[in-house]
Amino acid sequence: MNYVLFKAILTLTFLLPASTFVFAADKIPTPPTAFIPSSPVPTMKKPATKIFSFPSHKSEHISAFAGKISPILSKLYVTPEKAKNVITAIKFVTEPADLVFIILIGWFLLPLVQLPYDKLYLSRNTEGDDAVAEKTVTTATPVKVRREFKATKLYFYTHLIAEAGRIAGLVYLVDCLAIALEVLGFNVQNHSKICAKTIYTAWAFTRINGFKKFLVARAFRYNGPDEKRRKRAFNRTHLVNNIFNLLICGGFISTLLDVLKIKAGLFLNSFFAVGGAGTLVLSFACKDLAMQFVSGFALQASDKVYEGEVVRFGNGVNGSVIRMGILETLVKHDGELITAVPNKDLANQKITNLSRLKFSQVTQTLRFDYKDADKIPSIISEIRREIKESCPRVVTDGSRPFRIFWSNYGETSLEVIVDVRMHIPPIGDSFFEGKQEILMAINRALNRLEVKLLPLDITAIRKN
Repeated sequence: MNYVLFKAILTLTFLLPASTFVFAADKIPTPPTAFIPSSPVPTMKKPATKIFSFPSHKSEHISAFAGKISPILSKLYVTPEKAKNVITAIKFVTEPADLVFIILIGWFLLPLVQLPYDKLYLSRNTEGDDAVAEKTVTTATPVKVRREFKATKLYFYTHLIAEAGRIAGLVYLVDCLAIALEVLGFNVQNHSKICAKTIYTAWAFTRINGFKKFLVARAFRYNGPDEKRRKRAFNRTHLVNNIFNLLICGGFISTLLDVLKIKAGLFLNSFFAVGGAGTLVLSFACKDLAMQFVSGFALQASDKVYEGEVVRFGNGVNGSVIRMGILETLVKHDGELITAVPNKDLANQKITNLSRLKFSQVTQTLRFDYKDADKIPSIISEIRREIKESCPRVVTDGSRPFRIFWSNYGETSLEVIVDVRMHIPPIGDSFFEGKQEILMAINRALNRLEVKLLPLDITAIRKN
């Protein structure tokens, strides 16, 4: 009991001053105004804490995809109300007369023009192809037959206008799609104009490219009987066409940048700011590539060789040229091996074009025994007569060498040389057939005289 009373007194002793202060705080008199200082009493400030400000919308956040996919999907979700708004907006902007005009020009103009032309074409050619061919053969002047619609200038211009109408229809469709996206909440204010300019620019340069092909083919066209000239004209057309393709591609890119009002500005300035060092590095890195590129164009424009021709270069490479590229040339040898030769290695090489030669040479050395020395003159005359009679490809009119002579006293045999020319180039099966005819003629002449040739191995044995 005494212990409990002592504990209670001790507790009241510790709690009394705090409770007295708390209850007495309300009874403290307010000091008069005269005693209040004019300047505020300085107070301790808490350190400022940096509070993160959230954006007003999720799409304004700096993230790439976080929180941006769902708003797009919600916009693409088309409710009946959104569909009604889209249809109303498209009806407000479009005009039915515009659509009818575009459809007529793009899809019905060509059949409407072709129909009367075909009727007139059939009425002018009711006799049929057989009758026209018979008239062409029997009469001195050829019969003039009207060309088909697709081969006329009328078709070209009509097809051009129809293509323009179809492009207009495509642009109209893009405009309607832009209106629909704008109603759904997407910001596509200038995208439809950009698409329209891009489409029309691409179409215009496509037509320019087609007209370029027509002009180049017409400038280098050759319809004569010479097949080689036709092939050269085709190769020259291919080269000029590639050069104009590069020019048109560059013009298309520059025009597209100008139409879309794309300014390189800072990018080009930054690029050219390091141009000194960049040019130095690129000049060393692309030196060989540039040399091959220039050499390829020079080789194609030089008219020295074309694809399909058989050539012999000064560095020992020979064969048929199967492809002349900008960087390398592919040469096919007789053994079906294909060698890729860099154009820079062929730039300063001597080129012998065997396909363009009109004559070829056949040389053969005949060896006879010394006991047949008295028969050599008759052997020569008999070989000469046999070659002239049985080898029509050999040139015997005196315009080219026709040599059959006793040429040398060998160590073990007498040597007679046969050196003739043929009217064919030294390539292909025709050359080997002509050479075979010459060898067979020599053999027939020797059989009639009952003279035998000394083989090379017997000559070598006698020499040893």
